[in-house]
Amino acid sequence: MRRTILLAVIAVFIWVAVGIGSAVQDPQVARYTVAIRGLAKPVRIVQLSDSHANWIDMPPSRVARIVAQMNALNPDMVVLTGDYMGGKLFDFPEMRLE
Repeated sequence: MRRTILLAVIAVFIWVAVGIGSAVQDPQVARYTVAIRGLAKPVRIVQLSDSHANWIDMPPSRVARIVAQMNALNPDMVVLTGDYMGGKLFDFPEMRLE
């Protein structure tokens, strides 16, 4: 019984560690080329979704680093889609959208 509980605790710890590790990585750039007939010149669009800004894993310093990464791609247009604010259960102090 003790061994089963210990294995379950270790499994949960590993699961949480992997989740946190992937949550705090900077975004990976995925490049796609879409041919649009009649387009006068190529347009570079950078899209970011679900930033979930909060003090836990997406503080202003990390948001700034991601914005710099996006700007370095020299886009013609930036598209921000999805959830902007965190919504974590323990996000203190509350982060404001400004």
